[in-house]
Amino acid sequence: ALTTHRRLARPDVASPPTHLPLRENLRRLRAILANRAYLVLLLSSLFAFINQGMSFSITSYTLTYYWELPRAGFVVYSATLFIGVVAAFLALGALQHRFEKRTLAAVAGMISISIAVSPYLLRFAGLFPQNGSPALIPLLFTLVTISNGASVAAFMMAQSMTADLIEESQARTGERTEAIFFAGYFFTQKCATGLGIFITGTILSLAQFPQGLNPGQIAQPVLDHLAIYYIGLLTLFALTSIWAVSRFPITRAQHQARVVALSSGQP
Repeated sequence: ALTTHRRLARPDVASPPTHLPLRENLRRLRAILANRAYLVLLLSSLFAFINQGMSFSITSYTLTYYWELPRAGFVVYSATLFIGVVAAFLALGALQHRFEKRTLAAVAGMISISIAVSPYLLRFAGLFPQNGSPALIPLLFTLVTISNGASVAAFMMAQSMTADLIEESQARTGERTEAIFFAGYFFTQKCATGLGIFITGTILSLAQFPQGLNPGQIAQPVLDHLAIYYIGLLTLFALTSIWAVSRFPITRAQHQARVVALSSGQP
């Protein structure tokens, strides 16, 4: 925010904000919802944010009861999230000028879901360290860091693609409506995250997860069902999101040509 403030935090003299009547606002909203690229991105974001809400809300159960981590494990988990964000930022800085945004988002999504489910699949196969093993936390959180970093990279690309839509819409309609585009994006985030939390509650009910028991006291079949339902839905939603974002129709060349045309005053 500090580095962009000098460039962006100033009023647009050419197009000052105006207060429009309800009918005009609805007309602009209809035009945006008719934008295929925007609908594709919203569909991808919908399932990605459902996964995010589900993952965040179920993490306390998986770390406490499935992996039986000590309290210090939660501190380490928080650190891995921060490391993943920094890694995603640095990686995208080197890659975004060489590959299409939709390609980066799709590949990052595939990496994220593959790594996210791998500890559970390896545990089912008997190839992951047992709970309490000294190797458990380093291996588990290394995978969590990679998965989270890839997930953050995919979200960053999705927001960047939303920004590309602004120029595409301006070139087509003659109006800049970035506020509506991003409002729709973040409204989808709020709704989908809440839906993800609801799905976590459903998973706990389907697995017949008990209340009031300590780690180590829950029957293994209950924990297995919890993991199966979780990674099954996580994979389904992730693949749907990846499929949708791979259909994003705006390329880098098209966007750059459009920006040049708009800056020169061409239609």
